[in-house]
Amino acid sequence: VNWNHADDIQIIDYGSRIVTLNDTLQQTSGEPNLLYALVYNGNLIEFRDVNCEQFYSYAWVDDNDWQDYLENNYGYESGLSTAANQLENFWQNNRYSYSNSPVNADGESVSQQCLFNTERTYHYPTVFQIQLPVGQALDFMSLPNLDDITLECDDGFSGSSSNGSVGSYLGGQANCTVSGIAQVTSHHYYDWGGVGTISGGNNNSSNTGGDLSNIPSWWSWSGWYFYEVGTDYGGDETESYTPLEFAVYFTTYFVEVYDLDSE
Repeated sequence: VNWNHADDIQIIDYGSRIVTLNDTLQQTSGEPNLLYALVYNGNLIEFRDVNCEQFYSYAWVDDNDWQDYLENNYGYESGLSTAANQLENFWQNNRYSYSNSPVNADGESVSQQCLFNTERTYHYPTVFQIQLPVGQALDFMSLPNLDDITLECDDGFSGSSSNGSVGSYLGGQANCTVSGIAQVTSHHYYDWGGVGTISGGNNNSSNTGGDLSNIPSWWSWSGWYFYEVGTDYGGDETESYTPLEFAVYFTTYFVEVYDLDSE
């Protein structure tokens, strides 16, 4: 058997995933992508269609930075400090997923939608399958490291070695499929990098080589958290304890199926 991590799993680009919520603002507006809105100095300021990379970076900004943002873009008013604190609290509270943080329609917090608190995702691809007709069973003689062996039969029976619902002899009573399941770990992280800025305008360079397309035009600070695949120490994007090339050995047995109800 030959297989490849990248070909057998689908890796989600969490950095580009649009964050949604199902809190009071979203229910009232009917827009799950409208994350936050405030009125400041006669202006309605809305944050919508924010992806995970942007959310992570916005949470890095403190209230003093948000004061600069508001005053530079919308002028000064007496409620500047309050508005800036509200912005800081919204982004940071959701970034760190406190118990009272809002969730989306699927019950996921922002941190869960974006995998802020973990740098790995687990995938379970099928790396081989063996078809067994009625009256034929098998017993494995040699297997590589696998996460699971599953059995699915057309009489409705199913089982798994991981939960102990199948024994060493598989199949026989119906047409069955035996599957070998591997575990693949994919790695990602949010990497802080310095960016060159134009005062009051968009960033125009990155010292990390990161993609600048997620940085909004109003961002005027010197850093940004870039979503990266792989590990922060230069490791591979994916790994598995199942080898990429292996052989499976098994013995087949011809069995007779008895219908106890007919006797």
